[in-house]
Amino acid sequence: MAEGIKISWHNKEKTIIFQHFLPIWTLSDYWVSVDETHTLIMSVEHPVYFISNIETKKLPDGFITALRKASGMIKPNERTHYIIGGGLMVRGLIRIGEVFNARNKSRFKTCGSIAEAEMLIKQEMEKDAAENASKV
Repeated sequence: MAEGIKISWHNKEKTIIFQHFLPIWTLSDYWVSVDETHTLIMSVEHPVYFISNIETKKLPDGFITALRKASGMIKPNERTHYIIGGGLMVRGLIRIGEVFNARNKSRFKTCGSIAEAEMLIKQEMEKDAAENASKV
């Protein structure tokens, strides 16, 4: 279990994973959290969304390289990551990721609070359900 990053289901339906990045965490914590997150994602077949609460303002050395490696490990039922906090550095990383990988443009979004993230996920789930219903 990662000491600096806490991973858990955010709701009983197991459609949202909550990632809580404490003020101090390491690359080792990050990789443990990636494994924990993938275990949760693979335990269900339906789409899974993410709320990441990032309290840190400084990222560990080597994090950008680790993030690039992890981006190649996306699971088929993985959906949008809603990022809260992290300051300008995290927002800048998201923008850089959008430039280098068009898929990241829809995968990572920033928001101001957990309640806002929950609302955006609900809207996204309703939109997906309507699109899937129209395909039937």
